[in-house]
Order: sequence, then structure tokens, then C-alpha cells
Amino acid sequence: MKRLSARHAFFHFDPARPPALRLKPGEELLVEVQDAFGGERDIARIPDPFTPDWEGHPTPPATGPVYIEGAAPGQTLVVDIVEIVPAAEGFVAIQRNAGFLPERFPTPRIKRVPIRDGAVLFDGLRLPASPNFGTFSTTPASGGRAGIAGFHGGDLDQKEVAAGNRVYLPVFVPGALFGLGDPHAIISDGIACGTGVECAATARLRFGVLPRTVARPRIETPTAIHIVGFGPDLDTAARDAVEQGVVYLVEDRRMDEEDAYMLLSLVGDLVVGTSPRPIMGVRLVLPKAVLAQMPSG
Repeated sequence: MKRLSARHAFFHFDPARPPALRLKPGEELLVEVQDAFGGERDIARIPDPFTPDWEGHPTPPATGPVYIEGAAPGQTLVVDIVEIVPAAEGFVAIQRNAGFLPERFPTPRIKRVPIRDGAVLFDGLRLPASPNFGTFSTTPASGGRAGIAGFHGGDLDQKEVAAGNRVYLPVFVPGALFGLGDPHAIISDGIACGTGVECAATARLRFGVLPRTVARPRIETPTAIHIVGFGPDLDTAARDAVEQGVVYLVEDRRMDEEDAYMLLSLVGDLVVGTSPRPIMGVRLVLPKAVLAQMPSG
């Protein structure tokens, strides 16, 4: 198994960036990832997210990029998340002008949270740890900051990017140039204050390539297919997810498009993945128990 240390950190996806490592489809990778704050513990020193002051600041770091042999534009990178091991502690923070209630909570604050024996210990509460990655991405042809989401993935902040699940990402540049970052020991859908328990982590991943493309990132869990839609606001992101759900049911499951649209009203749950940011992400969740009753291909 090949290894990649957190020393191979970057902050912008760039098609011209030399890969930190090359892998063949089917190979596994053990990769270290820094926490989203890059080790900074004085939260007041981190600029407001998504502002001009934040641009150029070294948060959040991603590890990579990884070149996958044979991956070409128009194809799909498949990443199986075999295991995620979080560090022994993490940090949850209130940042200026972040989260859903920035006017009510304007003062930066950071809180240390131990992670022990599969649990997150928060003020006497024992919360089951559910490690995941916020940033999970191929490199877009035009490049872009690792902390911003998009069709390539970027900072998706979808909590199902977790161990035991499979992520499908569009490929835009040769080799895909995959990177990941922003690990969490636990995070909610919606991320009320803007952060989860941010921590360093080590992950074991396995890569593959499919000849067809996916227009948006997809996450496959044991029970569902999640299609991530994007937009500058929740409304637009939800519409994008629904549109892509219709496309999936028509192209992959051979449904009439009007029937597909109606079916989504019956079984297609919409989940707010991210807290407020320039590009919002919303997941459309399609249960496999329903999909198994349809043709595929």
C-alpha cells in the first residue's frame, strides 16, 4: 500500500500542479490529512471565511494531489473510503461571519474536544464518532480554492463522505488530480455554527475509474445513492439536485422523465449538507430499496 503524508498540503486545485503521488486503479492509499485550521488554535487569527481576507490564508489544507493512471476528462473517479481514523482530539469553533447565526454569535471561540474509544466527548456528552471528510475532490480544469465546493467536489461538507461509502467524482483533467482535506470526527447535516469537530485524520482509500462521467458528485452508501446539487443558495442547490435526480432516473434507470419527477416527490429526500457559503450543497437521497426494483444501465 502506498502512503502520502500531510506534508503534501496544498490550498488551491491547479491543473498544472505536479502530483504528489501516482496510483493505478485498484491500488490503495494510506493518507494523512491536517485539520481544517492547519494547526492554528487562535481562532481570532483566522480570517472570516469566504471573504477577500480569507483568500491566500492557509486554511483549509488538502493533501495531494494524487494522479490516477488512466483517468481522463469525461470519465468518473471512484473512491472507496475503506477507513478513517481521527486524531485523539479535535476542535469546534465559532468563526466570525460563519454559520447560520453570525449576528447572534459574533465573537470567535474555539473549544477542544477529546476523541476517545469511538466517541466524541463534548461537555459531558458522549457522542458516537462518525469521521468524514469535508473536502473530497478532483481538480477542475479552471482550478480553484480547496475550501470552495463545485461540480468537481471541493469542500462538499457532506457527512456521508465517510468510511464504508463510495464517492463518484467527475474527471476534468488527466489523472483526475484528487485531493482531500477538512476531516471531522463528527458533523451534522447543515453544520449550524459552521464547523464540526475539526481534527487531523488518517484514511485508507481505494481508487477506480469508470468510462462514463457523472455530472455531479455522488455518494453511495449501503442503503442509498446521494446526488449532490450545487448553487449560490439553498433553493438553487436543491433545484440542481432534483434536476440531476431526474437525469439519473431517466438515463440510468430508464424512467419516463415525468414519472421520474413524480417519484422524487415520493422517495427523494433533500438534505442540507452545508452551512452558509458562496456555493451551497444539497443532497438528493434515493433509497436503494426502491432503485433495486428498477432496471439499470
